Amino acid sequence: MSNRAIRPPPNWFFIKRMLCRSKSRAVVLSAMESGEIFSVADIARETGMARNSVVGAIRGMQNRFVESVSLLSLGLVGEVKIEGDSRIRGYKITESGLGVLKLLKNERPKLYFSGSMSGSGSAHNAGNDAPAPFLFKK
Repeated sequence: MSNRAIRPPPNWFFIKRMLCRSKSRAVVLSAMESGEIFSVADIARETGMARNSVVGAIRGMQNRFVESVSLLSLGLVGEVKIEGDSRIRGYKITESGLGVLKLLKNERPKLYFSGSMSGSGSAHNAGNDAPAPFLFKK
């Protein structure tokens, strides 16, 4: 991403409202901030969320998560084919997703812990009682 100022997308207020309204969507989006390709299982393991909540945040589900405001539908996350197994879907944050996340963190910095999903140094993997790095503060 370039160093120039980030311009909010045209539907910024709607996206911001959906992310602030849904803890699951915001946590999943912030967990993908590194730009790597993640499976649902990876995100669920690192954030401590149930897999169906992660799927609902990314793709939407009939009963619990509205598909029209999922991260995929909002264009914040993209689906990536994983070579070798056509059944496993990978997900990666888009450029607009990174921009929205940066804008949201600048505007509401107290909502997020800082951290990275990659590596074994995250608080969730360290085996201590520290909260996972992506969960909201209470």
